[in-house]
Amino acid sequence: MNSRMINLNSVRVAGIDLDDAFDFCDAFATFAEFEDGTPLTETELDKFTDSELGQSLIHRLAGEKVSCV
Repeated sequence: MNSRMINLNSVRVAGIDLDDAFDFCDAFATFAEFEDGTPLTETELDKFTDSELGQSLIHRLAGEKVSCV
């Protein structure tokens, strides 16, 4: 993964399936920025989605979206 820090508040998630709650195995990051405001590339988003930090954050964000529905 890139050595630049990702702004975790910028992460946006898609692929949230209510039938899959609370596993969310299909959820993924669709957008994120580095702390300097530079958007992650598609490749960087894929790597982030697959990372332990990414999986943890995506799961939390998906759960928050479901609880708001």
